[in-house]
Amino acid sequence: MTTEPPMGGWIKVSTMRRITALLIVFVLVFSLAPATHFTFALDSTGITIDGNLNDWPTTLLLNDPIGDGKWGTNNDIRTVGVYSDGNYIYIAGIFKKSGWNNLGVILDLIERKGAKDTKGHPWGRSYSVASGDIDIMIETWESDLRGWLISPDNTFIDVTSHIKRAYGTTDDWIVVEIAVPLSIFGDIKNPSLKVAFVLTGGSDGALQWFSDIAPDQDVPTWNEGGGAVAPAIITRFIFWSPDQPLELQIVDSNFSYEKYLLERKATHIASFITMNSFYGQRKFNESYSRYESIKDELKKYQIAPEVEARIEEYDSEVANLLELYHNGLSTINIPGLAFVGAFRIYRAYIGMRRITLEMEEILENAKERQYEKEKHLEELSKKLTKTIDGNLDDWSVQPIAVDTEGYGQDGANLKALYVDYDDNFLYIALTTDNKASWRVAYGIALDYKDGGYTTGQDSWGKKVSFTRGIDAELYFFWNGEFFGNPGTGTITSAQLTLWNGNGWDYKDLQWAGFYAYTGGNETGLQTLEIAIPWEELGGKPKEIHIVAYVTGQGAGDSAVDSLPLQEAVMDKQPGDEWGDEDTFTEFASVSII
Repeated sequence: MTTEPPMGGWIKVSTMRRITALLIVFVLVFSLAPATHFTFALDSTGITIDGNLNDWPTTLLLNDPIGDGKWGTNNDIRTVGVYSDGNYIYIAGIFKKSGWNNLGVILDLIERKGAKDTKGHPWGRSYSVASGDIDIMIETWESDLRGWLISPDNTFIDVTSHIKRAYGTTDDWIVVEIAVPLSIFGDIKNPSLKVAFVLTGGSDGALQWFSDIAPDQDVPTWNEGGGAVAPAIITRFIFWSPDQPLELQIVDSNFSYEKYLLERKATHIASFITMNSFYGQRKFNESYSRYESIKDELKKYQIAPEVEARIEEYDSEVANLLELYHNGLSTINIPGLAFVGAFRIYRAYIGMRRITLEMEEILENAKERQYEKEKHLEELSKKLTKTIDGNLDDWSVQPIAVDTEGYGQDGANLKALYVDYDDNFLYIALTTDNKASWRVAYGIALDYKDGGYTTGQDSWGKKVSFTRGIDAELYFFWNGEFFGNPGTGTITSAQLTLWNGNGWDYKDLQWAGFYAYTGGNETGLQTLEIAIPWEELGGKPKEIHIVAYVTGQGAGDSAVDSLPLQEAVMDKQPGDEWGDEDTFTEFASVSII
């Protein structure tokens, strides 16, 4: 929703005494507990840059009167919007323009120092702001845009290449969506924003010409022909803050950001006291009750000694949290100490909740007998005849499949596939020629008995089929770079999946076998070493047929490289291989003695 500012700015003088008193308590409490941070979450709206505003919350869009443009209906602003998710500033517009006119976006990041006017504009635009400054200006038309970062000395730096944009139409109006990365502004996170939109023409030095402006305002000296004495002075703005992420407000030149923050802090403090008077007390008691019931339930299971020691530490922590909670109860209704009491209850609840969640995990592990599995794996590890560490120096066998053609992509490039075995384990190793860390999945399909999966989407939803029946798959998710997100440069998921005749049974590989790897953020996966107990595969077969491959990161993706290398991953251009459908016809075979 949009709201008009009250007289004289955003905060009344009569409220200042109450706000000051609350802030003294606020500062006092946080100085007593410097390690605790009191923050408010900012949720993402899920906006997609596609030239369609249907995924924008209506509260983040401001409708401008249609037909109020000085130059008629073909140079008019209909709708504008702004939002930030902490990574990008999102900008929306619906407008009409003719000739060389553009929709101009004049944006002020309150935490950054910019210029008071646009006198350094490469195209000669001449605007200034009555309050604040200008940090970036964007001009967009029906198919593209230009954007400039503005320094305090009016230097305009072209940042067009960093800006994402998409265009569409609704009726005969142009629709634009823009995403400006916050990284171009330096070390600024979740900034508050002031923005104005102008349907701009040029400037002759004496006058700046523009047809429409949003939010609506009386620009000084703006005449009926659309000219205002240069620089044209903008006095009203759309204001957005991460503190109220789903609201837009209209502010004028009397707006004080400092007073706004004081008012918001006072509101948060009052809400915080109320919340902990009711919700905080109830949730603490629920968490404490659950903690006690988990302790009773754990008595049914055999618990490892180190876990028992951890539960004893929890008991000590819970005793301290109970004391803190009761201290909070004793002060939350005392005038002048209400916030202190609320904060004690809040800290007690947060601590109790953390411990209860960790106890839930201990209980779940016990139910799944993971501690017993750990002991079993420890015994199995003593039977390994290779050191599973990602280093293949102790491998004496030759690879069963090698890429001799140098086929592959920078972050999806398999080199060699190795297989070995002993009486207890099947050993598999992969090496790559990766030169980049991409977000991909590495799959290994095994055929060692009758039946098996052949066609459709496999255990991880990949569009890969096989001419042999697949009895088991190994999958590893490499969390590398994906559209600017660098990822962790590690394997974050590893599974053994077994075909049961109708579907797949899934096992976390850390409980079903052993694996290790080398690689990182710079070069992606380099080597992968795996040991699977024969018992997990139903026994030691006479022969195994195997194919390894790399797929895209998501369900519905297909393979882009394989060992043995084959036509399935080479029948399209490399960039088109990610989303087609692949059928593997060639397998490496190993006889088991």
